[in-house]
Amino acid sequence: VVSEVEDFLVSDERGTPQFLPEGSGRTTLASWIKVIENFTLEPGESKEIPFQIIVPENAEPGGHYASVLFKTQTSAKENELSVSGRLGVLVLASVPGDISKKGEIVDFSASKMVDKGPMAFSVRYKNTGTVHYQANGKIQIYNFFGQKTGELELSKHYLLPDSIYNFEVKWPRNYLFGQYKAVLEVEDGEGVIHTSTFKFFAFPWQ
Repeated sequence: VVSEVEDFLVSDERGTPQFLPEGSGRTTLASWIKVIENFTLEPGESKEIPFQIIVPENAEPGGHYASVLFKTQTSAKENELSVSGRLGVLVLASVPGDISKKGEIVDFSASKMVDKGPMAFSVRYKNTGTVHYQANGKIQIYNFFGQKTGELELSKHYLLPDSIYNFEVKWPRNYLFGQYKAVLEVEDGEGVIHTSTFKFFAFPWQ
């Protein structure tokens, strides 16, 4: 088994990692990680692989991100095709200092007119800080009379700096009628609550 260390960034709004060759990423964490280069596993054997992070004294405060990956060494002969997959772990490190855990709501949307539920909401939230964190968020739904008829929690995800995550939330209620107001509240890593409001109308014409 051959080990590899690569920096990674988030490539889309679903948190999919994009792996980068060592030394070419913005975070440079890969060059700080030391791990066994290769080892052998017998059939059915498992092995614990330690790794070490050596942080330079002049390391920039904030988030640094890398992946420790493992792949099997191929034994293909000449003119033979060989396919080898990789698996591993993501390493999220934070260097203390002057860091920021701010964020902002980029978009809060859904269908403005529906005839029935469930109701799907899309929340696009951006980490505008310099380190990763988990944002806490919820959507509270009120009917035309101001009564709260539903409350939804946003799922938990680590948000990397300068990245947008698209939270998709469903309100499972099927029968809807009249005008509703959905109030979004997202708390960033510094405890600041960001809000946004969306109104929609439901008419079960069928």
